[in-house]
Amino acid sequence: MNGHNNIHSQLTKSLERILEDAYLSGELKLSGRKLREFPKPVKYDLSDTVVADLSKNRFVELPDELTSYIYLEKLLLSQNIIRAVPNAVGGLTSLTYLDLR
Repeated sequence: MNGHNNIHSQLTKSLERILEDAYLSGELKLSGRKLREFPKPVKYDLSDTVVADLSKNRFVELPDELTSYIYLEKLLLSQNIIRAVPNAVGGLTSLTYLDLR
């Protein structure tokens, strides 16, 4: 069980680092992490995110949090299992590129 806790701790630290980098750079890079749920950035306000790469995960719907990222220009969601795009995406007025392949 200790090994499992250690791996979970490493993943948590890794995600924390990614969220911190996104806060500082405006680029959220979560590609290829096999995520089913969008991580909740407790410490960081990511509403100024400009690029969100959520490709190669296991999302079945667009994370609600993304619809509040009003500065989002590029959203990469390829290689997920998203079945529908919510109307709220229309409110992302800065969005110029959306990849759902």
